[in-house]
This record gives sequence, C-alpha cells and structure tokens, in this order.
Amino acid sequence: MGKVYEYSYCNVAATGAAEGSEGLFVDRDPSLTSPFKVDIKWKGHRQSYYFLDTGIWHSGVTKTLLNRRGWVLQERLLSPRTLSFKQQLFWECRELKACEAFPHGLGQDIDLEPDDVDEDSELCPKSWKTEVTVPENRYASWAKVVQQFTVSGLTKGSDKLIALSGVAARMQAILGDNYIAGLWKHNLLFDLLWYIKYGRQADGKPSFRVDAYRAPSWSWASVEGRVHFPCGRLDVSWGPPLLEIIGVEVNPTTNNSTGQVSNAFILASGNLKQMPEFYELPEHMFDMIPGALSACCVDDENDLSLVDVFALPVRIMRGINGEVLFCLMLTPMPSTTSNFRRVGLLTLNQNEAEVSQLDVEGWVDNSNCGVQELINIF
Repeated sequence: MGKVYEYSYCNVAATGAAEGSEGLFVDRDPSLTSPFKVDIKWKGHRQSYYFLDTGIWHSGVTKTLLNRRGWVLQERLLSPRTLSFKQQLFWECRELKACEAFPHGLGQDIDLEPDDVDEDSELCPKSWKTEVTVPENRYASWAKVVQQFTVSGLTKGSDKLIALSGVAARMQAILGDNYIAGLWKHNLLFDLLWYIKYGRQADGKPSFRVDAYRAPSWSWASVEGRVHFPCGRLDVSWGPPLLEIIGVEVNPTTNNSTGQVSNAFILASGNLKQMPEFYELPEHMFDMIPGALSACCVDDENDLSLVDVFALPVRIMRGINGEVLFCLMLTPMPSTTSNFRRVGLLTLNQNEAEVSQLDVEGWVDNSNCGVQELINIF
C-alpha cells in the first residue's frame, strides 16, 4: 500500500468522522474558522487584539480519531498532499501545513506535537529527489516516526511492523541501510536504546511484551507501549561504543524485508554486569542501584520479579549535566548461558555513581571488568 499513497496526487481524510458512514462534511459555524478579533478602548487608546486557538492542529488533525489509527500514519507521511475535513478544512504537503484560519501556513504560535514528523523532515522532503547530506538527521526522523506510530492504535497488534512497512521501505531507499525489525543496521547502537516512557501505553495502561512472536525482544515492535529514544538531542555528544555488534540475522516471513519477521537475533560482544533486584521509583520507573542516580525503564512490569538480570553497557552520552551510561537490561533464556532477551533500558549518571562509590569504570573497561562476553540476544 505504500506505493499507492506515495504515487497518489492527493489524499482526502475524513478526520471529523467517528466512523466510515459519516462522510466528510459536518455542520459548522464558519465564523469560528477565523481568529476572534476584539477592539479595546481605554483612556483615549484604541487597540485590536486577535485571539486564536493554538491547539487548532491538535484538535483538527493530530488528535483526531482517524489519525490515532496506526495504519493511517503511512498515509499522511507518504502522500504528497492531504486534505483533512473537520470543523474546517486543513491541508498539508511537503512545503507547509495550513487551514482555513491560517491559509498561508501555521504561525509559530500554533502548537505542534514535538514528535510529529513534519514537512521539513528528512523522511518527507519537498521533493523525493532531494539529497539529504546529514545521516544523523535521517535516523532522527525515523525515531520520530516510531514515537508517533507507537501512540497510535492497531486493531491487530500483529500488524505492528506491517502497518509501518511502506514508510520503512521509503526510508530504506533514503538511507541505503538494512532494515532489521524496526531498527537500522548502521544505527543499531543508538536504535537499541529505545525505552517505554513511564512504562505505559498511550492510553495509560501498563506496557507489556506480547506472548505471540512478532519481533525480537530488542525491537520496540515486540512491546505494546509508548516508545521514545534518547538520541534526538542536539546538546549532547556520544562516547565510543561499549558494545560490539558482530552479526545480525533477521528472517522475514515473506519476501518483504520491511514486513513481519519470523525470528531474529543479534550476536554481540560486551561486558555483562549482574544486577540486584528491582525497587520502585516514582512515575512508574524502577531502579536496581541504591545510592546512584539511575533508572530502569522496564518494557514489561511482569519482568520485575526476575532475579537474574544483567546490564550490558552500550554507550555513554555526554551533556551539560554530566555523563550518562546507557545499558541494555537482559535476562538469560531458559537452559542457556549465552542466549538472552531484553528486559528494558538502564541509565546511570556517572557523576552520581562516583559519589555512591559505584565502580562504573569496571562496567566499561575490559581490564577491570574481566572477560568480554560473547552473547546472542533474541
């Protein structure tokens, strides 16, 4: 379906409809499509003020029932133009977002979702032939796509990768990279650092990992939850990799490399550090290291009872507040010593760790840590 939208001329969306029988047009007051003008006089002074709804794009497009459906995201991203019908007409293309109230484009006072993939992103250039010269921006655009996609709903959770397949195929053509179950091979050490914000889905329910296989545990697609990435910030730098990816194997269920997968694993070499038990922090966060500024973002709260959990250091992020170590949290698979699955993401502030006398250097320095483990992550 991705090609259908990509090569269309214009996509028409009934964003004002609760279901398919309601159509495009609704009863409305046309005066509400314009900013409200108020003339004020006092002590010989006269001034006109305009009041506008800064959430107009939220209510008219982003937060509508239609655009909260996971399958619809690729329609918006791949279509060159979209007309959205609600209480007024909204339109978006590869050059601007606009509506009847703001026909020349939304002003800077209009609120947009921070995770919304806009017309200036590398995924949606003004021309599909536009050359993008900064690879990091391309991967940041993908992170936004995933963040936006995982707050949307799917009737069938098994469609998680399939519903994003058209966008992934388009991004694959832009990146020239290998797509691996929702992540990218050349950006894997960053893509692995996804986490579930507050351990919740978009509707506030606890996140969970599905029983029926649809993606490896290291892929965000294996979890029902609101996914975020820590890698889109411009005020940070990253230290050298602490984890070596030796190989990746992904087996799709069909000949579509951006669709559903039957199995996948990563072969990696790194320093495994056994962790103590979890204890709870505010905002549905959890910790394992008393006395240090750290947090564990657990993918599925059912895993909080696990007692055999390891931290696998991946990268160090350096910013104005110091250095933060990012680790995958893993647990061994039954009856194995070298096969693991992901449990969540651990972040550890190294400055605070030094105060608590935690030997973080031993986590990242092979000479201190001991044997470099060779493991499979499924």
